[in-house]
Amino acid sequence: MAQYKRKKVKKKKGFIASFFKLILIMSIMGAVVYFAVFVIAPDFLHDKVDDIRRLQYPQKYSEYVEKYSDLYDVDKNLVYAVIHTESHFEVKDKSSAGAMGLMQITSECFDFLKKNIPDDTTDYPDSALYNAETNIKFGTYFLGYLLDRYDNREKTALAAYNAGFGCVDEWLQNPEYSSDGKNLDTIIYPETSSYVDKVGKAKNMYQKLY
Repeated sequence: MAQYKRKKVKKKKGFIASFFKLILIMSIMGAVVYFAVFVIAPDFLHDKVDDIRRLQYPQKYSEYVEKYSDLYDVDKNLVYAVIHTESHFEVKDKSSAGAMGLMQITSECFDFLKKNIPDDTTDYPDSALYNAETNIKFGTYFLGYLLDRYDNREKTALAAYNAGFGCVDEWLQNPEYSSDGKNLDTIIYPETSSYVDKVGKAKNMYQKLY
């Protein structure tokens, strides 16, 4: 009878030991899961999200963007943002208004720029705007021209890039649209207002991703 009781105690001790081993294993597994989910995973997922965003906000034609943003003293992120907003990097893109290429330059604007761009006497045909380097060269120069014209007020320069500096000059002279004659308080064209916002957001994204 005593021997039978000793066997029962041994079984009970074995069960308790197994139970504590199970608790220990579950605790270790829990710690591993916690570390993976709350320590490793956020950084991993963040990197993957940024990788996806870089596909949406690429730096195509970087050799030309770098070259001409440096030459004309324009923030390269702004150039990328304009290209992204204007054409999504489609070099052969043409708008219903006749704007062409990566930075969507019209033939009228092209004629103006060709007369003003320094140290370039090349007789470019309009079709040259479908050449990536030519388009980025003239588009970046135009951005620099507008930034100089409006004392580096980026919002005003972008409004002029979209609507034309003739319109923007008139808006700045109207106290309903500009309280100081330098900054635009109101952009009366919804398309231009949306354009300025889109370029600003794209520029912020480029600054964040690269």
